[in-house]
Amino acid sequence: MLTLSVRQPYAWLIVNGFKKVEYRSWKPKCETSTRILIHAGKTVDREAMQKFRKIAPSALMLKGGVVGSVIIASIRFRNGGFEWKLAEAELLPFYRCDGRLGLFHLEGF
Repeated sequence: MLTLSVRQPYAWLIVNGFKKVEYRSWKPKCETSTRILIHAGKTVDREAMQKFRKIAPSALMLKGGVVGSVIIASIRFRNGGFEWKLAEAELLPFYRCDGRLGLFHLEGF
């Protein structure tokens, strides 16, 4: 299944339905309406953790594995990059695995 690795707290915000847009410099090689897995990377954005500490409890921030999934509802070019609209966020049981840059295939999920 296609998987996107995202730093915490953004992975938590996406799979809990708080973050509905993801910006990337590249266009994904998939169609809209595609469900992708969200992988929480091992790196944490400390500044964002402070910013979102009231809605995203750090105790729930799992790292280094899949934490949920989301549908890429639309993709459009905007401000020199690509805006991915996300929909139908779903929490999944944590599945430890390595992440990668870009959109990658996670086998056996």
